[in-house]
Amino acid sequence: MMLGNTDTRWGLLAQLFHWGMFLLMVGAWFAVEAREDYPKGSDERLQWMLLHKSLGVSVFFLVWLRIGARLSMVTPKALGEGALLKVSALVALGLYAVMVIMPVTGMLASWYENRPVVWFGLVELPALVAPDESMVDVFEEIHEAGFAVLMGLLALHVAGALKHHLVDKDSTLRRMLPWG
Repeated sequence: MMLGNTDTRWGLLAQLFHWGMFLLMVGAWFAVEAREDYPKGSDERLQWMLLHKSLGVSVFFLVWLRIGARLSMVTPKALGEGALLKVSALVALGLYAVMVIMPVTGMLASWYENRPVVWFGLVELPALVAPDESMVDVFEEIHEAGFAVLMGLLALHVAGALKHHLVDKDSTLRRMLPWG
């Protein structure tokens, strides 16, 4: 498997970004859901939230590397044409936007609430805003709405991949799989 893309296949780097970001986002979702099993103020709840934030910070920094790689490498030629191809491009753009907006709104909500954002207990990100309780709900709501948008975009992304694989019977899905 080649590290870089070709005009017919995504390379290992693109695949690692694609599936790695997916796993990070699933992990962040799992962590924030798991914290609900513990009472407010408990150490377990705090640990799940710290994991959620760490995974979100990882998404934020890795998405910039992913965008840089995407812009600097060959992109495989799209299979298909017309309106659905344009929808697919908008979905991909939306997914990139969500990978930036969700971590940013999460960090802002934390900082406005005067809570630290620490990456895996190693590095505390400097707060870029002063605490302001009136802003916490605003950014928490945007963050939660971002999750709904993410789920919608992800459903469209998966539906498109399955349409290519099951209906069009082309290689769109296989060329993003390491074993495809």
